[in-house]
Amino acid sequence: MLANDFILSQRVSKRCEKLVSILWSKWLLIGLWQRTFMKWQKGVVLIGFNAAEPGR
Repeated sequence: MLANDFILSQRVSKRCEKLVSILWSKWLLIGLWQRTFMKWQKGVVLIGFNAAEPGR
């Protein structure tokens, strides 16, 4: 009985680890995407300003 409980707990912890790693990778991807998007947006805004005011 104890061995069975141990195996079950091992399975549960492995499943939790998998879930955590998936969530972590998704969070990292979203963070990277947001960062690049913000940089891209800033770049577009700067280019837009320069295009609107060519005299500067």
